[in-house]
Amino acid sequence: MAYGFVNIPSLSETAKGVPNGVASLDGQGKVLAEQLPEMDYVPNNMKGQVNGVAGLDENGKVPESQLPALGGHTAQAEAPGNTNLLWVD
Repeated sequence: MAYGFVNIPSLSETAKGVPNGVASLDGQGKVLAEQLPEMDYVPNNMKGQVNGVAGLDENGKVPESQLPALGGHTAQAEAPGNTNLLWVD
């Protein structure tokens, strides 16, 4: 496969890296980081991590393993499903 360059007559060197122009490329052909917009996202390596954000299970809920131990008292005849609870029978 051959690659070529397109000559855009109306595009001058002054249009590179400026608003409403075109992005400049680094030595690997990638857009320079300072020319990228600020991203509003959470990196994947922060999901489910301490000081990161909770992941979601297949039902869109936070997995119990990522929830803090629950406090408080509950009165019931059988032990609760979450044994972190203090229960009174």
